[in-house]
Amino acid sequence: MLKVKKHSSRAPSERRQSPRYRLQDGSLVINSTILGPILDLSLHGMSFEYYADDLEETRPADIGIFISHSKLLLTGLQTRVIRDSIIENNSSFLPVIRKTRAVEFVDLSEEQRRRIQRIIATQAVDSH
Repeated sequence: MLKVKKHSSRAPSERRQSPRYRLQDGSLVINSTILGPILDLSLHGMSFEYYADDLEETRPADIGIFISHSKLLLTGLQTRVIRDSIIENNSSFLPVIRKTRAVEFVDLSEEQRRRIQRIIATQAVDSH
């Protein structure tokens, strides 16, 4: 019997330490300069969309997760930026750019880790 090797759509450099989960609508990342929808969440990081002023660098070293329908708020998450990409910049009259950012959690406390696990357990729609 011929065995067919399955090709992964992910490059080897994109391997994750833990599965990523898409959350229910209304799951937001927040800090003093960023507010946007969370695209996916794992125990080791997350990705999200946000809008940025093209004149200012936005660095969310300390971010939070807000789940609007359950009014859950988890703040003080230290992160390291893994990727920051422009999604679109269709407006020629507004200096605002739609971006996506992937971050890795850094130095989580046990309480923060437990709360992220709880968010995944109660808010995840699917994994990918």
